[in-house]
Order: sequence, then C-alpha cells, then structure tokens
Amino acid sequence: MILAYKILQLFSLTFQDTPYDESRYQKESIKGLDCHHIQLDVTNKHIVDTLPKVLHHTEVPLYKTGPIPMYLLSKEVHTNKRKVILSGEGADEIFYGYDVFKETLIRRLWANHHKSNYRSGLFRQLYYEKVNNETAYQYLSRFYEGTLDDRHHPLYPIVPQLQYGASLVNYFADEHKAFIYRHQSHDVLHEAFDESFWSLPLMKRCQGLQMELLLNGYLLSSQGDRMLSAHAIEGRYPFLDEDVVQMAYNIPDALKLSGFKEKYILKEAYSGGVPEAILNRKKFPYTAPNVNVFFDNSLDNGYIKELLSKEAIEQLGIFHYEQLKPLIDKYSGNTNPMYFSTREHVIMTYVISTQLLFKMAKNKFSYTL
Repeated sequence: MILAYKILQLFSLTFQDTPYDESRYQKESIKGLDCHHIQLDVTNKHIVDTLPKVLHHTEVPLYKTGPIPMYLLSKEVHTNKRKVILSGEGADEIFYGYDVFKETLIRRLWANHHKSNYRSGLFRQLYYEKVNNETAYQYLSRFYEGTLDDRHHPLYPIVPQLQYGASLVNYFADEHKAFIYRHQSHDVLHEAFDESFWSLPLMKRCQGLQMELLLNGYLLSSQGDRMLSAHAIEGRYPFLDEDVVQMAYNIPDALKLSGFKEKYILKEAYSGGVPEAILNRKKFPYTAPNVNVFFDNSLDNGYIKELLSKEAIEQLGIFHYEQLKPLIDKYSGNTNPMYFSTREHVIMTYVISTQLLFKMAKNKFSYTL
C-alpha cells in the first residue's frame, strides 16, 4: 500500500486473480482512519498490455511481474496530482520479515542435528500452506537437505536461492553459459561487500545480503524508483531512515524474529494501534499475477507468441530453443498457475522479458511491437 500526504490519501492495488488480491486486508488496516482510499483494480489484460512500457523504464529483464502493477499504481498517483509518496520498503529487511530469515535459522538447526526429523519438520510448519501433502513435504525436505553443508560458507544464508537460480543457466545458449560460468555469483557477491562483512553473525549476513540483492537491487530499483520516476513521483521510505536502520540493527535478533513471529518487536510496538487481524497475519509478500497471464489466448498476447517462436529465439541467440521448448509448450497448454513451480514462473518471466527487452532495444525502445 502506498500513502500520499494531504488529507491522508491512500493508494493500493487490487487484482482480478483472487490469490493475489489483498483488498480485504487493506480495508481492515484503514478502519478508524480519516482518509481517502483509492484502490486501483489491475486485470490480467493490464499485465499483458503494460509489460513493454515497464521494460522501457526498468532497462533490465524481470524475474517477477511485480513491477507492472507498481507502474500502473504510480500512474494513478500522478493522475491524482500527487508528487511524493510514503511506502514501507525496508521493514522486512531491518526487522527480519522475510521467510529467508526463518529458513536460515531452521537450516542451521537442522545442520547441527542432520538426522533430526523434528528439525526438518519445521519446514512443514513454515510452509504449511504449500506443503499440504507428503509428496510436497518430501520434495521440500530433499531440496533444503542439499543446502545444509558448509555452514561456515559466507553465502550460507542464500545458498538455496543460488541453487534455485542456477537452474536458469541451463536455458541459455552455449556461448552465454560459458560467460556465466566464468563469472560465478559467489565471486561477484564476495567483491560487492567489505571483508569485515563476511565475519558478521549469520543473521546479520542474511540481512546484509537481502538489503543488497533484493532491496537495493530490485525493490528500490526495478519495482520501486524506476516505476515511480516513470510518472514523476518521488518515493520516501521511513523505514530506511538512517536513524531507524541503525536502531533496528542494534535490536537483538530474538526480538525481531521470535520463533516464527517475524517483525516481532515492530508488531508489539504497534499493538493496539493496528488491527489485530493485520498484526497476527502471517507474512504475505506482495505478489502480482504470474506469467501464465501472458498465455491467455483471450487476451491480445500475439507479441508473446512471436517472442517465443523458434525463429525469434534463435535469431536473438541468448537462449537455447530446444531447452526452452518443453517449458513453452507446458505454458501454452495450461494457464493455471498452480500447475507450475515458482522456478518455472521465474524462468519464463525472465525469458519473455529478455526477449522483449532486446527487441525493443533493436527498435530504439518503441512500444510498437
């Protein structure tokens, strides 16, 4: 939710697809406030039609569709003649709101007692909504069990994400694979931080990596300032005030993540002022409709089919068509997002946005496709 100054004007997103829509919680959170709440309804057609404009401003490929609705929300703020907004980016990083903080703790506990069924079972509690059957649980356990070794590795907090992302490399053309292998993410990340960073406690390293890679590299860039700047809107982020960040950094970890209760001390501070339904709600990250919407033949998606054609992929030469074809066929035959893994969504979003970005660059960033 984005808040704009002057008679407390609030802006938020609603989605056509129910799993992503948080309008019920938005209404709950503003109960008792004297405000003017503007909700922007984003349809799947909006997502498909707006992607070229979004890439014009991100100038990099996407791995999620999240920036697209933020671009539209920024436009709505501009339409309402607002120039500056307040937004909550940074709270999850400085108060341990993301699941990756819980994952890191569970993996460390499990690594200390590798044969413990109880400790591996903590993942079932963490992802109880996703792990709703024994097959899913076994898959999740095997995946995380493969990330337990080398507890002293400096990148230990994000080893699962690195393994996850490495699968994307298989879809690149051979010459680009060779380039990627020469520039290992471990080496690139190690150079991005001061030597003193690598001696920090585990959770502090996890926090620093999230702030550098997710917050700075994506949330405040492709999904944040670039979408706001597209409509001449300036973003202000209270949680990233220097004094707030320093204060939060010095709070003991156990007060930021208490068991599975993320942002514990922040929620305690606002108890009584924020509705209990909001404070007690499990972390639900902002999520936009997945890449499946681009394969909905009821929408004007002809440019997507063209981008994923054998001719277009081989002409651009970034991806290996034969490697991609099974995934393209899978998406073309099913538009139900539950039929796909998060990894597949990430890969297909990246492929589509990369293909489109290079085509736009060739056309001098014309929106005419």
